[in-house]
Order: sequence, then C-alpha cells, then structure tokens
Amino acid sequence: MTYLFFGYVVIWLALAMYLFLLSRRADDLRRQIAELRKDRPAEDADRP
Repeated sequence: MTYLFFGYVVIWLALAMYLFLLSRRADDLRRQIAELRKDRPAEDADRP
C-alpha cells in the first residue's frame, strides 16, 4: 500500500511541476507579446 501512496505523490509532484513551468512559459509569452505590440509602428495600430 505504501508503494501506491508514493506513486501518487510522485505523479502529483510531477504534475504540479509541469503546471508551474507551463504557467511561467505562458507569462513569458504574454510579456513578449506586450513588448511586440508596444514596439510596432503606429500605422499598424488601426488594424486588430
């Protein structure tokens, strides 16, 4: 029974780590998109 418990712990830790890394990547992408939008020329600002 202890192997089952440790198996669940390992899986949940791996899932938590994956979600943490995924959220960091998403934040980095949002930051890069904001920088690109800020840096684009004014004539492109009219287009969505």
